[in-house]
Amino acid sequence: MYDQPTPRPTKIVEQKSPANIVQATEYHRDRIMHNNPYPTTNENVEFGRLSYRSFCYHCHGVDKKGHTQVGDGFPAPPTDLNLLSVQSKPDSDIYHHLYYGGKFSPALGSTMSDEEIWKVIIYMRSGK
Repeated sequence: MYDQPTPRPTKIVEQKSPANIVQATEYHRDRIMHNNPYPTTNENVEFGRLSYRSFCYHCHGVDKKGHTQVGDGFPAPPTDLNLLSVQSKPDSDIYHHLYYGGKFSPALGSTMSDEEIWKVIIYMRSGK
């Protein structure tokens, strides 16, 4: 194998994000509503609870405090969703965090629908 050509590039080429991906992200960011379009009803809280159980429960736990087997394995524990600093954020900030992810949290925009994200926010704020 020593006589085979090396597959390493001789010149490092800087890669740029494709323009259509950046445009799509900016387009979606402009479309984000600042207020939750769904009312706080028992049905929406229940739908949000079921979505939370599917996507958020593993790290943040049933009590939303972030003490789970999965969450305790991270370099920083998941955020306690009951904290005033989280509860006082505008819905659009929480939506953005769920959609695009954070430092340690995954971006769920490709796996959750907009309706699921908004209703998880309703559930987070419900205190249930």
